Amino acid sequence: MNNGLEPVRLVVFLATWRMFYETANAHRQPAVQYLIQKSQPEETLDPLRQAWGDKAVKKFAALQQRNWQRWNAAMFEKVD
Repeated sequence: MNNGLEPVRLVVFLATWRMFYETANAHRQPAVQYLIQKSQPEETLDPLRQAWGDKAVKKFAALQQRNWQRWNAAMFEKVD
């Protein structure tokens, strides 16, 4: 039995053996975690950080609006 496929046969046997072992010892009911929660999580940020976050979001939205206005002006201006 000294042919070239003997190591492949051994690896397939070991992989199959491991697969059956893992499926036999698997947890029957895994813990379920949902992305959508029924209740809102408690706010962990202090009021100062919350204010900074709100300010950053507003400034980012204003910056994006200006960028879109510039893009629209550049796209629809007359070309001589």
